Amino acid sequence: MDLGVNGNVFGGRILAWLDEAGSIYAFKLIGPVVLLKISEVLFKTPVRERDIIDILGAVKDVGMTSISIEMDVIKVQTKEMICTCEAKFVHIDEKGNKVPIPEERREMIKKQCGVS
Repeated sequence: MDLGVNGNVFGGRILAWLDEAGSIYAFKLIGPVVLLKISEVLFKTPVRERDIIDILGAVKDVGMTSISIEMDVIKVQTKEMICTCEAKFVHIDEKGNKVPIPEERREMIKKQCGVS
């Protein structure tokens, strides 16, 4: 684990976990994706070596070629919010080119996740 001199997990490691968790969630919904952007992240409490965290995601928006996912990192032991962010992932083909999300898939996600 990547720990700083104070015993906290490096913020960059948590950002990598957010990218990985968001990518997996987006992939399960729309197929292959790449991260386009991630919103500002404010770390509200440190994560220490023996802390257990959850990364929870919810679809915030589905566009023609992208999906936005709001993610929360929560400390399991105390239920404290560590950080929250929104990440946007772009649907890609096997060559890495941006491609549309099929209409029926977009509509299904919107219905299941309650987004308009």
